[in-house]
Amino acid sequence: RFVDPADQRVYLYTQFETADARRMYACFEQPDLKASFQLSVIAPSAWTVVSNSPTPPATATDAPAFQRWDFEATAPISTYITALIAGEYFVNQGTITSTKGELGANIVCRQSVAQYLDADRIRTTTQRGFEVYEEAFGRPYPFAKYDQLFVPEYNAGAMENAGAVTIRDEYLYRSKVTSADYEQRDNTILHELAHMWFGDLVTMRWWDDLWLNESFAEWCSHFAQKRIVDRFGGIDPWVSFANAREGWAYVQDQMPTTHPIAADMIDLETVDQNS
Repeated sequence: RFVDPADQRVYLYTQFETADARRMYACFEQPDLKASFQLSVIAPSAWTVVSNSPTPPATATDAPAFQRWDFEATAPISTYITALIAGEYFVNQGTITSTKGELGANIVCRQSVAQYLDADRIRTTTQRGFEVYEEAFGRPYPFAKYDQLFVPEYNAGAMENAGAVTIRDEYLYRSKVTSADYEQRDNTILHELAHMWFGDLVTMRWWDDLWLNESFAEWCSHFAQKRIVDRFGGIDPWVSFANAREGWAYVQDQMPTTHPIAADMIDLETVDQNS
C-alpha cells in the first residue's frame, strides 16, 4: 500500500513470490499445485482494479461510494503468480496482436507519473516480443490478456504475474536517459513476457529449480532482443550482456555471499535466503 506524496492518491499491489499468497487467501503454496482462481473485489468507485483475468464491468453495491468487480476464473496457475492491483491508477488502454487474436494490453501507472509513461514504445517492444516468442515456442500466448503495471516502491525489477505483470516505476524515465537504459527496460519487458510460457504455463515443481526458471527467462530476453535488433536495428544485446550482466556475475561469484546456482531448497526460509 502506497500513498503518493505528490497527490495523496492510494495505490495497492500484491507481490506473492515465493509464498505470500497465503496472506491474502487460504492456500497450499507449492508451484506445481495449480488451481483456478476467481476474485471478487469491492473497492472505491474511482479506483482501477486489475487481476489475472480481464477486468469486468463494475457493478453497484449498497454503498454508493463503492463498486464490485467479479473477475472470471483464471486458467490453472500457481498461487505465486496470482495478482491484485487496485488504486487510483492511470490506465493507457491498448491491445496486442497474438496468433490467437487481439488481446487487451493496458499499461498502468500512478497518476503523478503518467506524463512520463511512453506507452507506445513499451507496447511496441511488447508486440515484437509476442511475435518472437509465439514463433519460437510454437504455442500462442497462454492467457486472456497482458497488462503491464508500473508500481511504486517495488523491491524487485518486475514480477511475472500471469497476465498482470508488475514493474518498478523507476522504469518510467523522468528525464533524458541513455540508449542503454532503454535497452535494459526492453530486456526486463521481454524477460517477464518469456515467463508467461516458461514459469507460468510450464512451472517448476519446487523452488530448487528457480535458478533455471530465471536463467532461462534471462536467456530468452536476450534472444528476443537479438531477433528484434536483426529486424528493426539497434544495439546487439549480447554485447551488452557480455559487458554488463556477465561481468556482474563474475563479481558476485567472488563475494563471500556467493552460493551454488542450484541448491537443495529444503523449506521456504531457505528459498528466501537463496533468492
